[in-house]
Amino acid sequence: MYDSATAGWQQLAIAYGSLGDFEYRLSGSYSDQGNRSTPDGRLPGTDFRNNSQSAWLGYRLGDHKFWLSLDRYKVSTQTYNSSTEYDSFSVRIPNLERDKIGLFYDWNVGNSLLKKVHLDAYRQNIKREFRKDLVQSGVDYSYQGWAMTDSVMALKTGTNDKQVSDGITVQTDLTPLG
Repeated sequence: MYDSATAGWQQLAIAYGSLGDFEYRLSGSYSDQGNRSTPDGRLPGTDFRNNSQSAWLGYRLGDHKFWLSLDRYKVSTQTYNSSTEYDSFSVRIPNLERDKIGLFYDWNVGNSLLKKVHLDAYRQNIKREFRKDLVQSGVDYSYQGWAMTDSVMALKTGTNDKQVSDGITVQTDLTPLG
């Protein structure tokens, strides 16, 4: 699909179905968007790009069901700033990636008290980059008796981090005795 506001493209594909006791869902998307168009022209620093892929596979064995899910997501973006307070200002996320794997299990017990047991677990890896650049002139600054007027302040910060998280859920569906 074409987006005239950003002169960008977006595509999406999905396939799903079942073969006997086997179920599947596959999907992927891609988006590449340019700077946003306004009546005054293009806004610099509003472009972004992202893509994702996912797979979900399941198998039914009597009253038991097993799933595996795989997800990947990646984005690159920046932020528009119209402030005239700064000589330059930008906030960018040049790279954010997330990979996730999940395992799931359901058991339809079906007795009078315990109806269902559900277990799921996942591991997720996230990698992030963050950049902020700021330049401002005409700053008045004083510190311990020293004073500066009409100076230039430049601040450049950035982070690169990685995060790994794990999770598990156990759920039971009970019918109270009554």
